[in-house]
Amino acid sequence: MKNPFIAGNWVRGETFFGRNELLDEILEGRRNYLWIAGTRRFGKTSLLKQLELQTSEGEYASKYISLFWDMQGSQDLDGLTESILLSIEFARKRFEAIGIDINELEEKDLFGILRTLRRKAEDASLNLMLLCDETEELINVEKNNPEVLPKLRR
Repeated sequence: MKNPFIAGNWVRGETFFGRNELLDEILEGRRNYLWIAGTRRFGKTSLLKQLELQTSEGEYASKYISLFWDMQGSQDLDGLTESILLSIEFARKRFEAIGIDINELEEKDLFGILRTLRRKAEDASLNLMLLCDETEELINVEKNNPEVLPKLRR
């Protein structure tokens, strides 16, 4: 039998294997936030990418609008702002569909961007799902901008 696990790159869709209980818990659960922790090559990015797929297609597209936010390289508040804008750019069609103008977001700080995403999602009767990857970068953000993390929690 061929090993279904693929080391190296993230997978989703037909190549995503297992973790159905965890996906159901996230998609059907009542938590406002959930932290997925694991060692390297555990499949965290693949899990997030699968959630992005399931919330942009099929039955969950009417419940959620998701954003895969890769924080890698974010050293401070400016880095987080740049990384979220890039992530929104990758999902441009999805966010334009709920009335988000990416050019307008570029004029806002991180917290203004997050408020806009949340409001537009609510206006469209959707729940905003932030799928944050490489969150260990928040350690650097905390060192460089200690006021940021308490604000993110809100």
